[in-house]
Amino acid sequence: MTPTLRKLSIALALSLGLNFFLAGFVASRVWLRRHHEDGPPHQGMGPHPMAGPMGMLQDVDDPVLHKRAEKVFGARRDHFERDRKRMNEARAKVAEALSREPPDRAALEAAFGELRNVTTASQTELHAGLIELAPTLTPEQRQKLIRKWTKGPHRRHRHAPDAP
Repeated sequence: MTPTLRKLSIALALSLGLNFFLAGFVASRVWLRRHHEDGPPHQGMGPHPMAGPMGMLQDVDDPVLHKRAEKVFGARRDHFERDRKRMNEARAKVAEALSREPPDRAALEAAFGELRNVTTASQTELHAGLIELAPTLTPEQRQKLIRKWTKGPHRRHRHAPDAP
């Protein structure tokens, strides 16, 4: 094989490899969009990456809504960060209780109770922010929020109701 033919063969192999990679990447993105309207499914324990106040609004294309939400939820940032850390700790306690042999029912109840309390406190703060934010929004902005809320990451199924 001549040096020129060898270089062409290497270039062809690299080109084919790159094209196959790009074709697979594009195909996977198309499949994800078709089967998971709000992005790829969440994997693993813990909150969904889109959880939280600003994540809920990430796909809503309205800079004014984002600015108002940032003002309302920015004031609560420390609370959400503290709750996130507390939820991680509570999940670790649940995992520890689940891994015991034999499983300790009392430890599981306590760990899940703590996780439930932290989750409820965080949701209460989120809801308070939404209650504060809602009156500042136009009807169109509220409709965008409703659409995101009813078809967000917590409701991926195609049978989720449409916003009114």
